[in-house]
Amino acid sequence: HAAKAAALRQSLSPAARCVWLFAGSGARRKGLDTALRALAACREPRDELWLAGRLDPAPARRLVAELGIASRVQLLGPRSDLAVLHAAADGLLLPTRYDPFANVCLEAAASGRPVLTSEANGAAELLAEAAIVVPAADDWRRFAAGLDRLADAALREELGGRGREIA
Repeated sequence: HAAKAAALRQSLSPAARCVWLFAGSGARRKGLDTALRALAACREPRDELWLAGRLDPAPARRLVAELGIASRVQLLGPRSDLAVLHAAADGLLLPTRYDPFANVCLEAAASGRPVLTSEANGAAELLAEAAIVVPAADDWRRFAAGLDRLADAALREELGGRGREIA
């Protein structure tokens, strides 16, 4: 996947410092609004967010425009190459409001990518040592702080390695 991932990253986000992946369907339940607000609030204006999955693009586009982050968000739609997306991204951002166990978190961990999620995600318990877990799913400020922490490549590598072991 490495060559495909590098090509995808170069084609979609060549100037990004970090690329965060939000993958799933059910934007409201998965916390897409929180993810977008967190991206807008993080310290690094070169960080980007890729949105993959069956998401209604209209509400996302409205919030992206309202937050002024259109140049930092890629709406990718449904994808069959999620492993390549994980390999191309720096981590997974999933501030879900409720999820018994978000498989995408385990997929990210298996790919060696850190996970930033909420306590409302059952996968957070399994991946606690390989993730940053925010208590409240709507706390976009804490998610922004998590993105800022994950800007540290050494921390991403450490958490990603732990996640791979758990997966």
